[in-house]
Formats: sequence, C-alpha cells, structure tokens
Amino acid sequence: MTLRASSLGLCLLLAAGSATAAQPSNYVRVDAVSAQFDVLSLDDSSTGLMLTLGSRFTDYVGAELFYADLGEVEGGRLSGSSPLGFSGFSANFDAKVYGAGLNLRYPIGDSGFFMGGQGGIQWFDLSGSYSTGGFPGPIFRSLEQNDAGGYLGIALGYQFTESLDLSARWTRYAVDLDLGNREETLDPELLSVGLEYRF
Repeated sequence: MTLRASSLGLCLLLAAGSATAAQPSNYVRVDAVSAQFDVLSLDDSSTGLMLTLGSRFTDYVGAELFYADLGEVEGGRLSGSSPLGFSGFSANFDAKVYGAGLNLRYPIGDSGFFMGGQGGIQWFDLSGSYSTGGFPGPIFRSLEQNDAGGYLGIALGYQFTESLDLSARWTRYAVDLDLGNREETLDPELLSVGLEYRF
C-alpha cells in the first residue's frame, strides 16, 4: 500500500511540475529484462523483453506506456510431513506487465551520463497454476490474475547522441498474489538494460 501511495503522489507532483511543457520529444525503448519473484518458498527469476513508447515534455520529465513479457516463473517446494499432510508452496506461471507512468531524467554535467527514475501504475498478468500444502495431500489450483498497483524505480544511463542512449534500470512493482483464502505479497523486482531512440 505504501508503494502504491508513493507512486500516485510522485505522479501527481511531477504532472503538476510539467504543466509548462516544452515541445515533446517522442521515444521508443527496448529492454532486456530480468525479473525476480520471491514469495513463500518460491524464489525464482525469469527473463523477457520490454517495449516502451513515450514522449518528453521537458528535458527532465516524460510520460510513457510500456509492455513486458517476463516469461515463465517456476519454483517453490512441497514437503510431506505425515500424518499432518503436506506443507509448502510451489507455482508455475507466465508473467506479463503493462502500465503507464512518468519518467525522470537528469544529466550529470557534460559527461554524457544521466540518472533518472520512473513511477506510475501497472497491471500484472499472471497465468498458470500453483499448489499449497494440505491434508491428506497438496492442493492444486489454477492461477489467472490481473493485479493493479504502483511501481517505482531508478535508472542510470549514457547518451551517445541526441537520438540514442543506453540505460540500466531497477524497478519494483507492488503486486499481491491471490491464493484464494489469503493474499501474499509478491512485489517482483525488475532489472533491465535497454536502448532508447528519440525521434
């Protein structure tokens, strides 16, 4: 909840600050993404691609839309403890995320390097199955979920030309995993490296 509130506050603050916008500069960015998922006994990572389309209102503030296919997540463990049944958690699902937000960018002197950040709202699609401990055996369920939440991240990059730069980004997403009778905090972390082209 704190991450969602922080994201919303950041978006409102920056949107107000960009009211005196200059000529927009459109851009497209393609990132290779590594996502880390850690919930209960599931600790796994996946890889995928992210596509971002955006427009800069000033040299420092832009708005963007993005979509990422994060691939397959599989892991966790179930263990038998007779006569008490099974315990643990395992899952196998495909993960996708799309959203909209603001992008910050601040040049570090005349070095060509820049730092930045991103924040906004996202929708996480999870599709697959999971199993939890039970008696006399594990309980298997399908997983079809679209969870909305906020995201916040930081970035560091280098500008090669007026139209091309390379950046690395770390982003954390607020996602709750619905297990039927309860929710668990998933909050995946994404590390991405990508090229941005402005036109």
